Amino acid sequence: MRTEIEKLSKTIALSISFEPDVPTSEVFSEIPVAAIICTIKYKDRIIAQGRGFSTITRLNKSIERCAYAAFNGSWMSAAGHACRIFDTMHLNRADEERDEQKTAFAEAYRARHDVSLDRATDKQKDYARQLLSLNVEDEADREQIASTLDDMTKDEISSLIQRFAR
Repeated sequence: MRTEIEKLSKTIALSISFEPDVPTSEVFSEIPVAAIICTIKYKDRIIAQGRGFSTITRLNKSIERCAYAAFNGSWMSAAGHACRIFDTMHLNRADEERDEQKTAFAEAYRARHDVSLDRATDKQKDYARQLLSLNVEDEADREQIASTLDDMTKDEISSLIQRFAR
C-alpha cells in the first residue's frame, strides 16, 4: 500500500481556466442565468471541461451566490472528469510497465531456453567421461578435463569426443 501511495505522491502542474459559457446562456436567454465553463489542461492538453449553471430563484436570490454556484459547479464537474482521465492515464502506464516486465521475463526465459539447447546433453557428457577414462592416463588431467564438461556446448563436447574417439 505504501509503495502505491508513494508512486502517486507528486506535484502535478495543471492549468485551470474559467470562462463564461455563452452558448448555454443564449439557450436560456429568457431567464437570468450564470453559466461557466471550467477547463483543465495538463501539459498544454485539455484533459477535462466542466459546465456550471445556476439561475436566480427564491432559494438563490443573490447574483453573487448564483455566480459562485455556477463557478463551483463547473469546477466540480471538471475535477470529476480530470480524475477519470488521470485514472485512465495511470492504468495505461501500469499496463505498459506490466507489458515491459512480461517482455523482459519472456526474453530472459528464451535466453535461458536457447542456452540450454546449446548445452551438451547428458549422453554426450557420459560418453566423453568414458573416453577420458580410456584415453587420458594422468588422473589430474582427466579430472581437470572432466570438471569442464558441464559447461561445454554441444559443439565443444563434440570436438572433444572426436579427438578422443580415434
